[in-house]
Amino acid sequence: MNTMNTIKYSMLVGGLTLLGACSPSADHTVATEEASIAEVMSTNEAAPGLSTIKNQYILQAGLFEKVTKDISDEEANRRISDNTNSLAWIAGHTLDIQYNLGALLGVATENPYAEQFAFGKPFDPQAEYPSLSTMQSDWDKLTPEITQALGQI
Repeated sequence: MNTMNTIKYSMLVGGLTLLGACSPSADHTVATEEASIAEVMSTNEAAPGLSTIKNQYILQAGLFEKVTKDISDEEANRRISDNTNSLAWIAGHTLDIQYNLGALLGVATENPYAEQFAFGKPFDPQAEYPSLSTMQSDWDKLTPEITQALGQI
């Protein structure tokens, strides 16, 4: 993996950490997230931080393309070391999280990434992960739906 792609890999991991998706201490469940969103929605008041959350989501969503752009699938499937996940696995795991967020927000869609990338699923060196172009296409379809749903809270 060349230096630029190593930097992109680090940016993706850093972005996921900011979102709480990649924290080794992230001890949360879908039920907890559902309860938090339900609490906000049930107040029937505009929560002052929601526009900030939506704007932060839009910013973070744009990072996905920036860090996966110009990386071949061969590079994406390589691991920096035996103790790390590949960029393809991280991207797939991120998409799994996106689909879960969409489900929490009422975006009705089937999650094609759950089987390979759900929380707690380890990297499998023998697995064939989806191509980055497939993942980018799925990301591009899901992001506007989530953005719209965030705007309706």
